[in-house]
Amino acid sequence: MRYKAQLRILGVLAVPLTLCLIKAPLANYPLTLLAFAILAAAVLALWRPSEPPLVMLVVVYQWLQASTKLLHANFMGIPLNDMLVEASFGAEHPVLGALGEATGLSLIGLLALVAGFALAQWQFAPRQKSVSDSPAPAAANSDKVRTRLLLATGAAIAASSVLKSLQYLLPGGVTQILLPLIDLKWAFVFALACQVLRSRQGYGWLVLVCGLEVVLGFASYFSAWKEVILVLALAYFFCRPSFELRRVAAGFGIISVGLVLAVFWTAIKVDQRQFLNRGTGQQVITRGTGESLLNAFDLAAATDAEAYRQAVGQLADRIAYVDFFANALIHVPQVRPHEGGRLWWRAVTHVFTPRILFPNKPPLPSDSEQTMYYTGLLLASGYEGTSISLGYMAESYIDFGSLGMFVPIFLWGYLVGAAICQLIIRFGRSDLVWGAAVVIILNTLILEVAAVKMVGGTLMSIIVMFLLFRFVGASLAANIYNPRPAAA
Repeated sequence: MRYKAQLRILGVLAVPLTLCLIKAPLANYPLTLLAFAILAAAVLALWRPSEPPLVMLVVVYQWLQASTKLLHANFMGIPLNDMLVEASFGAEHPVLGALGEATGLSLIGLLALVAGFALAQWQFAPRQKSVSDSPAPAAANSDKVRTRLLLATGAAIAASSVLKSLQYLLPGGVTQILLPLIDLKWAFVFALACQVLRSRQGYGWLVLVCGLEVVLGFASYFSAWKEVILVLALAYFFCRPSFELRRVAAGFGIISVGLVLAVFWTAIKVDQRQFLNRGTGQQVITRGTGESLLNAFDLAAATDAEAYRQAVGQLADRIAYVDFFANALIHVPQVRPHEGGRLWWRAVTHVFTPRILFPNKPPLPSDSEQTMYYTGLLLASGYEGTSISLGYMAESYIDFGSLGMFVPIFLWGYLVGAAICQLIIRFGRSDLVWGAAVVIILNTLILEVAAVKMVGGTLMSIIVMFLLFRFVGASLAANIYNPRPAAA
């Protein structure tokens, strides 16, 4: 079954590949074929019908970020290296030529990440419990299970809101621990979505929960609604692993809703953020939830079709994240030397010197400062409430060059994959445990995240999820799916 489904997926990939090559100049053919070959390799190596496509989500999302410029160039019918590489926020010297190299290195870096994930899956898969050990499928049609999950999800969302309001009042060391607890609600949303999809009942409650998260996300400074779309897509492809046309179409329908919301947010986010921070330029919210939502609705009503059309192009530029890497290729080692592992070492040491134990540890500088240092660009910095990262791919190149950069990426993929496998080995394959793995994987999703933040956020999530299920989560999952009968 697995290999038949994989062949179907490869057949589906042949369609966009053909469309990409129709108008593409010959100069773009090697990179285009490489891009789709790596995507196909990720499908063959990572997709398992009995598991949520967690690491597949990471690879596909980052593949889009690495390939969007290439796909755009193919659509325009021009060589990739003829496109200007220019940073936003007023960079004064666009760079020609390095975009193809940055795209190629990012794609090969993704292949190294896939290899790390796949090695962990292959090594630990024999030790994982079978699907029949999970309490979820046996109880999937129980109305009582759905009710308990719904109540637990509501409690988790409420607790997340309380913790989010407290994080700015507590010391930084405590905040690092709070962040995974704030994101814990996604484990319950994932479990609820899986239960509803399996039982085919309770869709109204699921829509209510997810719709509330989407609406409230537009009252945040960042696009806090996108996580719920990703969690829903993961749950859908987990519970509908068959790649029949109608099921694939329904899954991509969820993703399409996310794209529509992304275009809407792109069109209004500048004005919405100015409203939220009262024009201070800082990443803070000084408005109440109600007035923030009303302003978002007013902006939507005042936005015309032309603005939305421009937002589509802006969104494509935002998804693509190889421009800064291309600038770094020009600047390192010609102007700045390779760092020999300093950036990744900083990421590791930052994790193992938590601020709660080392209160004098200096705060991390704005990512913009590091990006300007290694690219020579002039960007908005932390003084203006902005933090623009190079991304962990570019940082790996800066540390180890165009060959050595793949080693830390492979090791990182193996570490994350092994942590998820160990979580399943120790606590079973219930939907709630898989939901905890979703919380972990969300920290590794985007290509532009700095290594120090990616490593810190992911390892803290791993530690918190293991401790929670060691002392609380396992018994909670048992009570939700298989509660003990009341004593006579």
